Amino acid sequence: KAWMDLLLKSASINPEKQPPVAVFVINGTDMQITDTALINEEFGLKFTDNGKLSQFVLNGTEFTIEGTEDTVTFADIQDALQEGNGEAGKNTLTVRDSVLLGDSYYNERTYTFYFDQTAPELEAAYSETEPTNNNVTVTVTSNEALDAAEIPEGWTLSDDGMSASKTYEANAEETVTFKDLAGNEAAVSVKIDNIYKTAPETEV
Repeated sequence: KAWMDLLLKSASINPEKQPPVAVFVINGTDMQITDTALINEEFGLKFTDNGKLSQFVLNGTEFTIEGTEDTVTFADIQDALQEGNGEAGKNTLTVRDSVLLGDSYYNERTYTFYFDQTAPELEAAYSETEPTNNNVTVTVTSNEALDAAEIPEGWTLSDDGMSASKTYEANAEETVTFKDLAGNEAAVSVKIDNIYKTAPETEV
């Protein structure tokens, strides 16, 4: 009897078997959601299905969607988002259509993406802090990987992307800006005033 009930339920299911699709909507433009998608700006979501949409689940929070195409704004989903650096900013999105097999959704698709609006935390360290006639190397360390394409001129990024360094041949004072992989930027102040390479003048 259980087998017959399952067969009858299966026969009554909409033959549509394609899971619905979700995309980001950023500044009016659709953008594919990939497993490594990393964004730092507000976005909406658009859902399409060749049958009828039912719901989507974002990090365990359920939302109702209807029709063959539906959209939600950033304000709609903001409270359900995970935001931050690395795994703290990982989000899981599942979108479902209205086809049910018993108590389970027959057609669903799951996405993961990362949302990061948190600027990196930077700290500068100096190879020499006492008066010296040598060059001074400044190393800026970050609490997350920095974007190699956005490293300021004259700076060298470490292999793991977690620090950058620059060697100064003379005293200098400047503010240097770095960006993380999501495009969030932070500035750090660099001040060197302990380099003395000119010998003192003496009289005999």
